[in-house]
Amino acid sequence: MPLFMDLHHVEQVKPVEVAEAHLLDLKIQQHYNCNAMTYWMDQSRGKVFCLIEAPDRESVIKLHSDSHGLVPHDIIEVDESLVQGFLGRLNDPTVFEMRNGAKVFEDSAYRFLLVVHLEPQVLMENRTDKETALNTYNEFHRLFSEIAHGTGGTIAPGSSEYKVISFKHPKCAVHAAELLGDRIGNFSENVTYRIVLHGGEPVEGSRLMFGSSIEAAENLYYYNGDSCLIASNLFLDEAGGDDLKSVLEEMNFCFPDISEEKFFHKLMKCIREHIDDPEFTVQELSLMMYMSTSKLYRRCKQLSGLSPNNLIRDIRLEFARRKLESCEDNIASVLFGHGFNSPSYFTKCFHSRFGISPRAYKNALV
Repeated sequence: MPLFMDLHHVEQVKPVEVAEAHLLDLKIQQHYNCNAMTYWMDQSRGKVFCLIEAPDRESVIKLHSDSHGLVPHDIIEVDESLVQGFLGRLNDPTVFEMRNGAKVFEDSAYRFLLVVHLEPQVLMENRTDKETALNTYNEFHRLFSEIAHGTGGTIAPGSSEYKVISFKHPKCAVHAAELLGDRIGNFSENVTYRIVLHGGEPVEGSRLMFGSSIEAAENLYYYNGDSCLIASNLFLDEAGGDDLKSVLEEMNFCFPDISEEKFFHKLMKCIREHIDDPEFTVQELSLMMYMSTSKLYRRCKQLSGLSPNNLIRDIRLEFARRKLESCEDNIASVLFGHGFNSPSYFTKCFHSRFGISPRAYKNALV
């Protein structure tokens, strides 16, 4: 049966009130073929997230509507491995207070995320050799797991190009980033990486769990900082502001200022939305960003180190490379779906960016 997570905005709600509402769900859930597994609540943010097995979204809405009337503001379908990886549990926590038959607890769903952007293994093999790449990746995964568990984090499902550790506490995320950065450099000079600290909630406008937060962290991979370690302003605000910033500066973290980061996320959003449009131009991008093409050029070079044209091209190539990994589509359909209209030009750009042709890359994945 599908698994859903919903979001309720609830002002000034108390933990006991949420527990009682959850108990009402449990009492009638069988009438809707649902299983209200657990919930997370954050009193300070006024948010509650429910985890429910149900036939469909409509059943979730009907269950809540008929049990206590608190209709969710958003619902997404989730996977057990994502819930376990990001939030650490699928059922009620082991520590709670019983009150009138209800389990009362407050457990926030907000998480501080450590996102490691790592060069894909196939590209490292092409740049070095197969044995070096394999040994490097095996050591990285061993180290990544050791540090995650040793600092109180949980490993969330990632992809070939990024790995994620989820934390309840920001200091744990900072400590893990420090250890990981130090020890990656010690065991290999072959790894191309960047560590981003960000934060967020499981349901936040994306159809994917923590999707908006991961996307924002991925955006900062392109930020033109002079360090492999970067912390977002959201992370700093949620984690302690200026006090933590001074600690991170000593650890050689870099930070975009608030206006830079807002601009950069908007810029990346505009490019992502037109990634499949070969007619999308820098002129159109400048109109969407409400600035002249010359000013856009200066800002892009300042923040990413790339011209607008090159930034658009590199993002298209990155998404095309990922598509080659994740589907059985032929190369032609991938290139046309990512804003290229010439196979020869796509091959030339792909080889220039990644040091390998699209066909050789796809064949190496087999």
